[in-house]
Amino acid sequence: MHLKWDKYSDQPKVIKDKALKKRIYKQTRWAFVKLLAINFVIYPVSFLLYLFIPAKKSSIKTKDFFGMSVNLDKNPQHSKVLIDDLQLENLLIRMPLSDIENLQAYVDFAEQFKDKNILINILQDRQHIEDLKLLHESLDKIFQQFSHLTLRFQIGNAINRKKWVFFLWMSICISTKSPIS
Repeated sequence: MHLKWDKYSDQPKVIKDKALKKRIYKQTRWAFVKLLAINFVIYPVSFLLYLFIPAKKSSIKTKDFFGMSVNLDKNPQHSKVLIDDLQLENLLIRMPLSDIENLQAYVDFAEQFKDKNILINILQDRQHIEDLKLLHESLDKIFQQFSHLTLRFQIGNAINRKKWVFFLWMSICISTKSPIS
């Protein structure tokens, strides 16, 4: 299954097929049951701890608290000026797996921020989800190429598994007894 891409949100477009949505919810209902069960246990305990254990007062240094996402495909020539004007130290740079062939351009873009705290956000795509060998190779390349700039990586940025159709891939692997590793 291939979902249409929304270039404005950098995610797949919303699924409009009601039959598909219904199948998705049926396949993922146990995840919701598990989530509810865990919350029925954790929430009351957390609430009681909150009431009876005093919280430590702490101050947040705003310089360390704020950051910004900068993208190679979103006006990169002005990014450095904007970051310097805002005096930001923490940056998130998005690296789409779908654009792995341009990895060096992303590294070159990140080089201008080598004095900042950089987090590389690796964005998933269908091809890499379906081909685990390709995913492993691409992640290795990304880790190696960015290692002189940062050791902080976030793999994926959307928790909406249904929209990404990860559940279908997992269902196929489980139903065909395919290895997932």
